Amino acid sequence: AINDKVYQSLIQLLVDICKRNEIKELKWKADKKLIGKIEGIDEVEPMTFPYEYILDEYRCDDEIYHVENSVILSNAKEVEGRELSVPKVVE
Repeated sequence: AINDKVYQSLIQLLVDICKRNEIKELKWKADKKLIGKIEGIDEVEPMTFPYEYILDEYRCDDEIYHVENSVILSNAKEVEGRELSVPKVVE
């Protein structure tokens, strides 16, 4: 189950996405049998992020520094493979 704040944040995100994409109506049914059976879903490109990335924000004279993953993880208390392990702080 999700708490009220998470649920409200999800609704706000959906409203924002619909406004940005000029979607006038969003229909939702709490029916697990419908998962994977959305008409026309195969023609839609998957979104890994709900907004378009803006890639031209860097000034041409800004240097971009690349830091090795091992250096970034060297200060971490817990590491899982190439990722930082973050403890759960919300119940």
